Amino acid sequence: AVEEEEEAEAVEEEEEAEAVEVTLTEMEKREIYKELVQVRGIGIASAKRIVRLGITSIEELAKLEVDMVQETVDVSPEVIRGWITSARKHLGIDEVEAEEKVETVDD
Repeated sequence: AVEEEEEAEAVEEEEEAEAVEVTLTEMEKREIYKELVQVRGIGIASAKRIVRLGITSIEELAKLEVDMVQETVDVSPEVIRGWITSARKHLGIDEVEAEEKVETVDD
């Protein structure tokens, strides 16, 4: 009975995850790529990797921390840090300000 209940919960969680997952059209992806490549150091290949992480704007990229994505993408932490730093510079956010925003989100 316990195993059946755990299995039912696992299926339910899987269905919820699928419902939350947003499928982007090719046109939407192209628009996002166009935006992301405006950031220094991000080309089309990097933009595609970033979108595969679920990031769909420069603002979202700027809010990231390296350890949030390092395990899910085949890119070095230095490269990820570079993307994030460039996105923050692009938006005019300095590092201290960005860290404060992350801290307030955690509170």
